[in-house]
Amino acid sequence: MRVRILLAASGALIAAGLALAVAGSQVVLEGLSQGSGVAGGGGALEVRAGIEGGRGVYAVQLAEFSEGGFYARVYGPSGMEVASAEIGSGTFEAEFDAHEDGEHLLVVDGPGGPSQALGAIGIPPDEARRGLGVASMYPLVAGMALLVGTAAYGAWRARSV
Repeated sequence: MRVRILLAASGALIAAGLALAVAGSQVVLEGLSQGSGVAGGGGALEVRAGIEGGRGVYAVQLAEFSEGGFYARVYGPSGMEVASAEIGSGTFEAEFDAHEDGEHLLVVDGPGGPSQALGAIGIPPDEARRGLGVASMYPLVAGMALLVGTAAYGAWRARSV
């Protein structure tokens, strides 16, 4: 009977951790505009977002990464380039200074072959929003530890009977 109660408790902790992880990722991505499409091979992925003041963040993920084959550029409302980078791995993230308020444009392209790409641009999440994503780790770890402890307790109890 104790083992069943411990298993139920560990399952509840794991479920709570997963629910917090989903909610945390939704809250973190709330301020970002996202888009997907093909980049490279003559095509470009474009994602637009309104950014008011100070700092902005952009991220790119490529399905098929080739070294030196893709670039990410951010253009301000006036059309001037405010940030650019060569993507050095399949996933890239960077912050930039948004000197102008208004719509900013993320462009992902390159001379290489086409690749499925995901892009996001917007204002960086504040510490409270990031904290929700980190907080989901605690019930997950506690649930997993309880699950391992329950398995050890069940094995010990079965051996002693």
